[in-house]
Order: sequence, then structure tokens, then C-alpha cells
Amino acid sequence: MNKIYLIIALVFTVGLGVGLSVNASGEKTLIPSWIKTTAGFWVDDKVSDSEFISALQFLVEKGVLVIPQKGNVPNPTPTVTANPNSINSKYQPNIEAFYEQGTDFKVLVSIVNNVGTSVKVNGDVTIKILDFDEKEIFNEKKYIVSNSFEDFTNIMTSKKVTGFEFNIPTGKIKTNSGLGTMKVIFTDSTQSYENEISLSHTPINEGFFNAKTGFINNIKVDKILDVGPFFVTVKDAGQYMGEKDNKPKEFFRVNLTTKFKIASDVNFKLTEIYIMDQNDKMYSLDGTSISDLENVFMGKSYEYQGGNGYVLFEKIPSDTSKIKLILKLTVVNIDLSETPYHDDLEISLK
Repeated sequence: MNKIYLIIALVFTVGLGVGLSVNASGEKTLIPSWIKTTAGFWVDDKVSDSEFISALQFLVEKGVLVIPQKGNVPNPTPTVTANPNSINSKYQPNIEAFYEQGTDFKVLVSIVNNVGTSVKVNGDVTIKILDFDEKEIFNEKKYIVSNSFEDFTNIMTSKKVTGFEFNIPTGKIKTNSGLGTMKVIFTDSTQSYENEISLSHTPINEGFFNAKTGFINNIKVDKILDVGPFFVTVKDAGQYMGEKDNKPKEFFRVNLTTKFKIASDVNFKLTEIYIMDQNDKMYSLDGTSISDLENVFMGKSYEYQGGNGYVLFEKIPSDTSKIKLILKLTVVNIDLSETPYHDDLEISLK
């Protein structure tokens, strides 16, 4: 058993320089089969210690095994461009997100220091994009200052990142082979730091990061629902970043205004409001209650003048092409009978 431990120690000792299977020139060199047989004989006490050591010395003399001399093992030299992930680098630029929004590609860039914290710094940021044929199809530099940075939230993990958005008009990127690689280069007053990610034909991380509460994208609608005593105008709609339970969350938001057809006392109650997509999948209220919406219908003054407000639904996938908004309410008559009303509105999202 002691001999097995000794073999392991020898392997680590002589292999530190270039490894057991690669000689100094980088050419693959296999250890001769006879040395493996000899090692087996030595473990089984079929050859002496001196015979086994002689076999190892032969391999050292022929350059198959290299024993580094103390002080001659080179330490890796930190290089920020060739090795952007090195913990010895002062900074590392990261591409946190890349997605298409409207007529632009959005690139979220953070600058991370050597302890892994995203920081606010001044310098030049260059974005380069190569296609699958390794042809450069975009190259643009932008000077950033510390107050250009914002706090972004990862909506999947709630991780906070300090960074800035780089907007690239989609018309500036033309390729026949698809997106291949994106490189980001950050240059401060002394040197440059580089990192890169691989891209697919479809941009990655769509909607993954968003800086603050507000529309991610929205469509102008300006169409009217005719529902019993109300005209309901849908002003615009779209993906929206908000909060729920003190955490960031994506919704689908519809901004609307309501107006009474006649200024009279109307006793009504909303019964349903929901969205159906082109595949007849339903999306319910999320973040807005029926009572919230009834207050919008009444208006802030509660004088039957209508009001302005919005309603939040469950998040709708970004590739949805059209939706239908369905609104149902009931009017309670003087004799306490109920009259139902409903209307629906198709909204194109493309």
C-alpha cells in the first residue's frame, strides 16, 4: 500500500511542469507501456526499488517527464483581455442581458470589480457583434460616466445589478448567417478589459432585466368598449414592470379611461374582466382587484363622471400577436333586477 502512495506522489511531482501526457513542445507523448508494466511489477514486489527508479530516470532523461526546479515554475501573468474572468483583473465588463425591444436591441452592461461587485465608473464601453461567419457586423463606442448607471433587478432571482443600457437600432445589424458573438470592452484611464458571450439566432434574455417600474413596451390602442352605461376607452397596453409583495414582477398593463353615457345614479358591479390570446388562453387579473377597477369607473370624485386608471393582468408572452380584452358588468335596476352587459375588444400587439 505504501508503494501505491509513493507512485501517486511521484506522478504529482514529475507531472507539475507539463503533465504526464504532454512534453515541453506540446506534442502528445504517451508513456511507454513497459513503464506501466514495470510500475505494476514494483507494486507487486517483482522488481526492486532501484530498478523502478532507474526506469523513471530514463523517462526524465528522454524528456517524457519534466521535473520543475524550485523557483522556475512560471506564475500566470494576469491579462484582462485574454482572461477577462481572472480575479486579478481590476475590472470585468459583463453582458447581463441582450434582447430585442421595439426597434432596438437592448444590451445591459455591468462593470464588476475584482471582488465581484458591480460598480459605477467612468470610461469607454465598446460593443462589438460578430456573425456566425465571424464577420464583424457592429462596432460602436460610447463614453459613460458614473451617473449613467442605474440599479437593475433580475426579475427571476431578484438579484440587484448596477449597470447601464446600450441601445442598438436593429437596422444597424445586418447579417445573413445570424448572430454569433458579442464582445464588450471597457477602457478606463489606464487599460482595457474585455469579455464576450455567444449569441444564438434569437436574442437571449428577453425581458430578463428591467431598470425600474414602467412599460417595457406598449402599443397605442385608442379604441372604445361599449358596456352598458359606460364608454371605456383603452388608451394603450403592453408588458409592464411593477411590484407585487415588495418584489419586482412583470405584468400586462392596460391603461383606460371611463365615461358615463349619462350623468345619472347607476348601481353597477363589475363581474369579469380578462384577456384571451390568439390561442384562446385566458389571462386573469394580477395586481389589480375588481374593487380597484370599480373605483376607476366611478372616478375620483364619485360623481358619475368616469375616471382614468389602469388594470394589471398576468404576464403575456412577448411573442403573442393579438389579444382580446373582455369586460362584463351588471347594472342593478330600481326593482333590484339585474341587467348584464359585456363587450370585447381585439388588440394587435405587433
